[in-house]
Amino acid sequence: MRTFVAAFVAGSWWLQHEAALPAGYARGCAMAALLVVLATRVPARRAALRLALLAGAGVLMGYGLAAWRAEARLSEALPFSLEGVDVTVEGAIEQLPQVLPGAQRFVF
Repeated sequence: MRTFVAAFVAGSWWLQHEAALPAGYARGCAMAALLVVLATRVPARRAALRLALLAGAGVLMGYGLAAWRAEARLSEALPFSLEGVDVTVEGAIEQLPQVLPGAQRFVF
């Protein structure tokens, strides 16, 4: 279990150092599930193989889950096509502006 958790953390850490999100992270999660099933089929006398399979599954699951969550959060971001372009936004100011040094802030 510790091996799987450590590998899961390593997979999440690995994704944090990528320049772009991967496209097929769902396949990685499916492969991780397959590796876990294979690890349960390995006999007890082959403990090293079982640990290697669980470590591989942990890395794939950590990487895939972190990619899935990152994609969900980035889907709420401004599209690249709208960066630097003037856009019209309609809404209501809910609170009086707060004057800060060099800025103003308000709930819109």
